[in-house]
Amino acid sequence: MDKKDLKLVEQFVQSKGLELLNTRAFKKEGKNGAPNQFTITVGSVDTSKSVKGIKFKDAIFDLEYGEFSSFL
Repeated sequence: MDKKDLKLVEQFVQSKGLELLNTRAFKKEGKNGAPNQFTITVGSVDTSKSVKGIKFKDAIFDLEYGEFSSFL
């Protein structure tokens, strides 16, 4: 990810009312003009808030809750 991607991820995470310190971001390059896709994982016990295919600006985001749930 470059600085532009990081800024986009930051804006998305903030728009969802989340703290960056509790997340990780992964990027999948869009091919043949398709938008880039980002997966944001959130350290939490609850997985029921996970959502896929959120359109934000010129990208698609998946928000996955429950990362590290076995340790929490």
